[in-house]
Amino acid sequence: MKISSKDNYKYLKAVAEYLRKYKSGYSKEAQYYIRDHFFHPESARKTPDLMMQIYAECDMLPEEENWYLGFSKMIGERYGWDYRVLEVGGGFFPAFAKYMDEGQRAHGARGTITTYDPRLVTTKLGGITLKKEEFTRATNIESYDILVGIMPCQLTRLIIDKATEAHKEFFIAMCGCTHFTKQELQERYQGMRNPFYSEWVDEVYDYAYEKAHDEFLVRLEDCSQYSFPYPVVSTKKK
Repeated sequence: MKISSKDNYKYLKAVAEYLRKYKSGYSKEAQYYIRDHFFHPESARKTPDLMMQIYAECDMLPEEENWYLGFSKMIGERYGWDYRVLEVGGGFFPAFAKYMDEGQRAHGARGTITTYDPRLVTTKLGGITLKKEEFTRATNIESYDILVGIMPCQLTRLIIDKATEAHKEFFIAMCGCTHFTKQELQERYQGMRNPFYSEWVDEVYDYAYEKAHDEFLVRLEDCSQYSFPYPVVSTKKK
């Protein structure tokens, strides 16, 4: 994403208003990071979700670069806007959930969106149910139809476990990290600290397939149409 210098004032006003509303929810370090990096976005692979969510909320992302908007449309169109969606790890500002909520209401749907994240900086946003807490193995998901994670990092396998055990669909836009266990690193990679990222993608897909293929179609796909730099793994009822 490139920021045109002619738009600096407009976006400066936008981020100032954003911080007026939400800065108390960020640590001092995060506030400094936002101020230092706001006008210097890096590539999609390097810009953290901390900043991407603010760029989305400040209306700075072209539609083809706004993966939060893109994923909300994908889920609404693929699964139906009436789905009860549980987002795991919504981040500081739940941009995906905001777009999902807006899409559901625009379609006059009965769907709902709930977001879990202990880092949430807002307590009220549209019709979203905000849960400022960890999503854990004990979290009750019976009232939801699909679990969604946008770069959920170490929660990736937990989403797969919880969804498949409860016969729910899931949609995970993978992060750019690897999250092998120590045992896996010892047994499969002879203690390597950083196996290739492709190994992690294969691990997640194989894990999802093993857990879900009897009941669901399991898909691994590229979503670069939204400038999203990592794969998406998802299931759909057969």
